[in-house]
Amino acid sequence: NLHQCIPTLQGLSSLLLPKQNRQDKTNSPQAPLPSWIQESFTDGHYRTVITDQDIVVYRVYGGKAKDSGGFATTEPAQNRMQSKIDSALLPEWKNTRQYEAAILIPKGTVLNIGKVAPQTIKESGTILDGNADQILLPQN
Repeated sequence: NLHQCIPTLQGLSSLLLPKQNRQDKTNSPQAPLPSWIQESFTDGHYRTVITDQDIVVYRVYGGKAKDSGGFATTEPAQNRMQSKIDSALLPEWKNTRQYEAAILIPKGTVLNIGKVAPQTIKESGTILDGNADQILLPQN
């Protein structure tokens, strides 16, 4: 179990506070991102931050979704269904959520963070609420 191998740190909690309650650690509050990524954050709002300590984030995956994907969250999944709702994982992405990776992010890493935007399942009209913490992982 990865959760037992890597200690969970609360490093992102202060970064997810409203701007008046924290200190930005970058000169720019937002790094430019492609519009489809911006739209994955609630109301397109996200911040670019630099971690001030090592942190652990979590990513559910399985099926077509790989452990090396681009998005993670700050809390481990409660269960497969809740992770689908909280992370607004659409069926067409074919993420079976069978597995969860604990990913160690080193101090000094630049991250884009915010809340997951809601998504609507086209076939049924069901709205997946989102609103989990969303971390766009570095892709290099």
